[in-house]
Amino acid sequence: CVSDEVVVNFIRGICQQYRVTNAYHNFTHAFAVMHMVFSLVRKAKIYPLGQLDVLAMLVAAVCHDVDHPGTDNDFEVQCQTDLAITYNDTSVLENHHVATCFRTARQSDDHNIFDELEKKAYKHTRRVIIECIISTDMKNHFTMVAEIEKTNSLASDHKEATAMNLMMHAADIGSLLGPAPHTLEWTDRVMSEFDEQARKCREAGASVPAHMADLGSEGKRAKLQVDFIDYIVTPLWKLLEAKDQKNVGPLLGMLAEARANF
Repeated sequence: CVSDEVVVNFIRGICQQYRVTNAYHNFTHAFAVMHMVFSLVRKAKIYPLGQLDVLAMLVAAVCHDVDHPGTDNDFEVQCQTDLAITYNDTSVLENHHVATCFRTARQSDDHNIFDELEKKAYKHTRRVIIECIISTDMKNHFTMVAEIEKTNSLASDHKEATAMNLMMHAADIGSLLGPAPHTLEWTDRVMSEFDEQARKCREAGASVPAHMADLGSEGKRAKLQVDFIDYIVTPLWKLLEAKDQKNVGPLLGMLAEARANF
């Protein structure tokens, strides 16, 4: 059993590597995602999971954006940054977050939350953490949703990985499922990061993603959020609601309220 001291040291080590200059991708976001994952696992009847899987998901959640530079994969690849070179242009940031998670655990015995796991359990835990964090790459979003809709895989046995990846991704994009002041603050935060990346793109001579351009217009910001809700968040969360309407339904109700505010 891992000691409380080791857990605290690990979490502190991860927290210190989140960049406080990031308006959105910071430790507060990581903690919010971990809380959402915990709520889904504990209350919602999405898929039965063992204790080891729950541990792995919570670690993945708190680490899923560690040392995020405040820019996206497209920027890293366009500019051929050190991270893009290291991870061969493939899920660049997500691979970096995974590596940072395990590097932090291995920096010393008093940080290693995996040290007490047997070899087989560690291998399983590492695989779950890797897959959960990689699943937060938005490039995987439509494939994930389409595959689950097509196969109804959450209703099948031995689909723990699918369920865990879905819950992790849902939690990561779940900042709009909450009270109005909460959702509006996170909207302002993500728009601020988009503005900053657009500035960096122009300085580097890289193309500015369409959804990050001209965000000074309130109408453009509102349409961006409405489209995000309609085409990204809602279809994904509907998959979870199909498994547990009682617990997930109210969250989708708050999402509808957030949409109305825009």
